[in-house]
Amino acid sequence: MINLRRAEERHHDRSSEQESWLTFFPHDRAFVGGFSTLETLDEGRLSPCGGLRRPDHDAETVTYVREGAVAWQDSMENSGVVQEGVVQAGEFRRMTRGRGSRHRETNASHKESAHVFQVGLRSAPANPRPSPEQKRFGAAERRGRLCIVGSSDGREGSLRLHHDASMYSALLAPGKHVVHEILPGRSAWLHLVQGEATLGDFVLATGDGAGVSAERTVSLTAQEETEILLFDLRESLPRLMSESSFRRQDHEEPRQAHYLPRGRQRHFRVVPSTVDKQCTKEITKMNIRPLHDRVLAQRIEIGEQVSGGIIIPDSAKEQPQEAEVTAVGPGKVNDDGSRSVMDVAVGDRILIGKYAGSEIKVDDKDLVILREDEIFAIVEH
Repeated sequence: MINLRRAEERHHDRSSEQESWLTFFPHDRAFVGGFSTLETLDEGRLSPCGGLRRPDHDAETVTYVREGAVAWQDSMENSGVVQEGVVQAGEFRRMTRGRGSRHRETNASHKESAHVFQVGLRSAPANPRPSPEQKRFGAAERRGRLCIVGSSDGREGSLRLHHDASMYSALLAPGKHVVHEILPGRSAWLHLVQGEATLGDFVLATGDGAGVSAERTVSLTAQEETEILLFDLRESLPRLMSESSFRRQDHEEPRQAHYLPRGRQRHFRVVPSTVDKQCTKEITKMNIRPLHDRVLAQRIEIGEQVSGGIIIPDSAKEQPQEAEVTAVGPGKVNDDGSRSVMDVAVGDRILIGKYAGSEIKVDDKDLVILREDEIFAIVEH
């Protein structure tokens, strides 16, 4: 199962010190408390001398400086000892934040901005090792492969994490394909730092994230120069919202919900983030609004026998099929921020491949959701 968090769905905040995008955030109805043991994944652009936001509770954090430099200062209450340093571009720094400790991270430059990612793992273990770690993983090490930058055993020279988790970084050229195996009892979170890549049937762009669970692998192909962060996590019991926190069917618009107990599914709308082509999901009483260049359509089935007694051979069923468009997204966002105009509209008859898109069932109707570039033609009668 793949649960998406699109870049525009992140919480965006701007202040005089920084502009930040939070993948997981308070009162997040889709990812309650983060994903598995991954509690925070924040992207920030720090103004000159601007400071990073700090967790308001104990946590283990990893700071990755992508551009610029970040100055840090650590101290313990009543010790009188202050440690200082700088994290340069391409470096990762692990820190356990606990009671009695004080930490401050700011842009080291008085003139240039800094591009920083801060990762938080839930609930730092009891009595963690207080010493922080900082290491550089150059572009050459991360080029074309999943380079491990953090692990519970510090393997291959990675940062030693206190959690049963692994963190990878990769720089991928167009067409480069990477695969990460997910062992039983584990899940993975993929974050696209920059670029565009395909993950199964989905196209991910800069800032997009995806939680992968109950799958054997994470299989990714870069469509352009792409940088990713990948987290391999031990599955944990989800933090569930109270029943009153969910949106009711009869009163509010649907919203993506995850980790919904089976006993409650009949009471709430649930929008799955992905659908296995081999197993059609059943969804009832739900409105679907496609995003970007996605199109929702209903296939027009070819019968076994048409008027006049002509039998359609099986080989004909493998040919492109006709479908009717029932909903259309607003169009793909271009590099300059504008949107491409969709060539199809609701009500159009289109030709699509037999295995195009992802199949879903809504109100006993078999529908398919696909990208516009998967449509072969518009049928004009």
